Amino acid sequence: MSEKELPKEMPEKENTIEENEAVSSSETSENTLETEEKLTVVSLDKINEEATTTEENEVVSSSKTSEEKPETETKEEEEEAVISSEEIHEEAESEIDESIKKEYDTLSESELISELRNLVSEKPIQSIKNEVEEISLEFNSKFNEKLETNKEQFLAEGGNIIDFHYTSPSKKEFNSVYYNYKEKRNHFYENLKNDLKANLQKRKELIEELKGLLNAEESINTTYKHFKDIQERWFEAGAIPKDKYNLIWNNYHHHVENFYDFLHLNREFRDLDFKHNFTC
Repeated sequence: MSEKELPKEMPEKENTIEENEAVSSSETSENTLETEEKLTVVSLDKINEEATTTEENEVVSSSKTSEEKPETETKEEEEEAVISSEEIHEEAESEIDESIKKEYDTLSESELISELRNLVSEKPIQSIKNEVEEISLEFNSKFNEKLETNKEQFLAEGGNIIDFHYTSPSKKEFNSVYYNYKEKRNHFYENLKNDLKANLQKRKELIEELKGLLNAEESINTTYKHFKDIQERWFEAGAIPKDKYNLIWNNYHHHVENFYDFLHLNREFRDLDFKHNFTC
């Protein structure tokens, strides 16, 4: 081979090397793109799985927090919310504020009537029982003194006890104001009684709504939010009759426990389902 032919072969080898390098580079780029695509798909799948798991964990964590709360503490809170209004008012009536208590024995009949009228018109009707009773005792004591005096005079003048009758304008006025007090008080407690019955009905309906959650066709997150809404409305439902409290509380608590059992059972089935799909 002559020295003149050598330069002609060199470019061909160089071209072959360049072509091989280009093919190798192209294959490397394709492999890299495939790898990146796989990683992206795996990453997205993992993110979705983690998001689902996070949502479930939030529900379970929240349910555990509620469930781990001591039963006695929960019931104490419930008793504070459901304690009968009737009992509260009875306690209020038994307490007399010494700072406003007056010496009614120093007042005249007309002053006692004025005091009674002011109490009935200006103060909560359920809070004045003790003052009204004191005014009534004092007024009737003064009136009875006059009655006895007039009776003695009537008999001394030869009158027959059967024919004796005594009243006065102040007595009629007092009786009118006192009757107004009794009417307002009876009306207040009649309304209270109706409110207690209405609140009892609300709580019964909430218990039925709570029972229905076990058959709800919705996501577990939606069902749990519904459950928390029922709990909130339960604590805002108001007082109920004292003789119904234990029955209603025990019934409500029973179905709350059933819901938590359902919540954990639902999660166990989901875990098994995820595990089955993973192994397939």
